[in-house]
Amino acid sequence: MNKLILIVSSLAVVFSCGCQTSTNFGKQEEPVYGKRNLEILLPGKNYQEVVEMLGQPNGAGGDASGLLVTWEYRREVLDQATGLTFYLSRILLTFEKGICVDVQVELL
Repeated sequence: MNKLILIVSSLAVVFSCGCQTSTNFGKQEEPVYGKRNLEILLPGKNYQEVVEMLGQPNGAGGDASGLLVTWEYRREVLDQATGLTFYLSRILLTFEKGICVDVQVELL
C-alpha cells in the first residue's frame, strides 16, 4: 500500500511540473504591436526602416509599373481602444516609390 501511495504521489508531482512548462520553449518571443502605433509610425518609412521594425514581410506584391508595392504581415496586434490582443492580425503596407504611404490593420 505504501508503494502505491509513493508511486501515485510521484506521478502527481511529475505531472504538475510538466504542466507548468512553457509551451514556447526554445522559441523567440514575438512582440505585440499597437494598432494605432503602426498606423502613425509606419507612413513615411522606407523599405529598410520597415524591415528593421517588423522584420521580413510574409507576402509581397505589386503593380505592373513597379511604383506601387504591397507588403503583408501577420503579427499580434493590440487594439488600444478595447485592450484586446488579436493574434495573426493582417497588416497591409502600401509603398509608393519605396516609401510607405498607407497602412491597413485588420484585427483577426
